[in-house]
Amino acid sequence: MARHAVEVFGERLRFVRYNRSTGRFLPVAPHAAEALFAAASAPGPHRRGGKGGPLREVGRRLERAFRHGWRAVLRRAAAAAGCRSPGAIC
Repeated sequence: MARHAVEVFGERLRFVRYNRSTGRFLPVAPHAAEALFAAASAPGPHRRGGKGGPLREVGRRLERAFRHGWRAVLRRAAAAAGCRSPGAIC
């Protein structure tokens, strides 16, 4: 598939990968790109679409409640320290 894409798009198309240490995209050799493409599109067990089950919804609500509660505690602590702006660092 990668070779076919190069045939269609020409030399303008290059396969790249992101390098976290440099923060840049680095070119991938054409023979290595074929292997990466095959590994990424290999058939296997896939998640079904949808919103998930009831346990997932409970987890979302619990996480949301925790985040809102934690933010409220931080706001109260900042107010007690004399901060008036919610985004300010005092």
